[in-house]
Amino acid sequence: TTIVALAIATGIQSYSRVRKEALQEALAEIAFDPATHVGSSLVTTLEQLQVPVVRITDPDVAVDVRAGKFDGLPAGVDAVLDIRIPESGYYSSFRAGGYSPMLLIRASLLRPEVGAEPLDEFQYYADWRDGGRDRRWITTPQSMLYPDPGALKANAARARAGLVTVADQMVALMAEDVRRAAAGQARVD
Repeated sequence: TTIVALAIATGIQSYSRVRKEALQEALAEIAFDPATHVGSSLVTTLEQLQVPVVRITDPDVAVDVRAGKFDGLPAGVDAVLDIRIPESGYYSSFRAGGYSPMLLIRASLLRPEVGAEPLDEFQYYADWRDGGRDRRWITTPQSMLYPDPGALKANAARARAGLVTVADQMVALMAEDVRRAAAGQARVD
């Protein structure tokens, strides 16, 4: 029985590796870069809402700011919006019935002072599940669900367009949260 169990475990690992590689190929075909998209869309949206924005394009300054060093910021900056995207793309969900889109964005509005507490923090999430009353949770439509990595890869343009739509919804929510904070208005949850 040990040999049979070992063969089953090896087969499962091999199957998982093949599926993981197929998913990576599909994601490469989709070629959605959430950080670039969110960054440029957010700046445009904030400017439309008449929120003064200075985008940090120098990677060294960005690294310093994230480390709590604010010397490289232009004069007159009242707050820094630190955006992190720890999860994005598609993942396999047995309960969803296939490969579901997922996007998680965390944003912290920081005073540019060493050791200062965040002025506010927001989290935006999207996947197939119902987020209930959480206005920062986007339930993705069934049309964004794919049965397997092959179908995801074959529909890469449509999958990318879906991720762009979800990211744009999050950007709109984030821009409104930042606008309210910049105007000194109460947070809306």
